[in-house]
Amino acid sequence: MNLNKQSDLISLTTRLTHEDSSYSTQSKFFKSIYRGFGLLFVFLITLHFYTGESLPTILRSICFCLAMISFAFIFQKQQIDFKNVDYSLPTLEMLKKAKKRYTPFGNGGALVIVPIILADIGLSITLSAIDMITFQLLYFGVILFAMLMGLLVWKIKYKPLYDNICSLIKEINQ
Repeated sequence: MNLNKQSDLISLTTRLTHEDSSYSTQSKFFKSIYRGFGLLFVFLITLHFYTGESLPTILRSICFCLAMISFAFIFQKQQIDFKNVDYSLPTLEMLKKAKKRYTPFGNGGALVIVPIILADIGLSITLSAIDMITFQLLYFGVILFAMLMGLLVWKIKYKPLYDNICSLIKEINQ
């Protein structure tokens, strides 16, 4: 490896170390928030049983509880993945794993579909057919907007890092 590539790799590894640590810390924070919401909904479910609330109300709370717990598990997985990165792996293997971590919606991003659907069910459990259609359009419009905002953040903050990783992988493979 020539000196320029080695310097690029050291610079990239330093940035990856910083970003991985930051992402792990953020994931830990959000994991705690969603665990707290999960516990709140466990309390609400218990309260609903004791106060004789209707079945749809109880089911709504159960869906929200499961959504919050699912989000907590997703953030726990991300926290562990980003906290336990092994930078001592062979260079190409380390870079490929970094590329996977910083791919948009990579690193388990598809898992968020489960809590999104659970929250949707919880929100729409008592709606009429007409209200349901309106709500679904609004709900998935908000989800689409959030995804686009996430992609915008990725493009601004992580795409340069991702491009650097891809560039070094390409150079090593030549």
